[in-house]
Amino acid sequence: MILAGSASQALAAALAAETDHDLGHVEYERFPDGEGLVTVPADLSEAVVVASTDSDEALVEALQLQDAA
Repeated sequence: MILAGSASQALAAALAAETDHDLGHVEYERFPDGEGLVTVPADLSEAVVVASTDSDEALVEALQLQDAA
């Protein structure tokens, strides 16, 4: 399953289509204090994370996505 960061949706979708893998539904929630929560499908056995790291916020999101997976 391919999991996409919020800034890498198009790239992850293209990669999933090209490689015949499922694109997992990732939920991103931002709280009023600026903290974020990443939720991934519960039935993961194997995952590839596709996420941009072009800013500090994007890097933290990518790390949260990896941790959730």
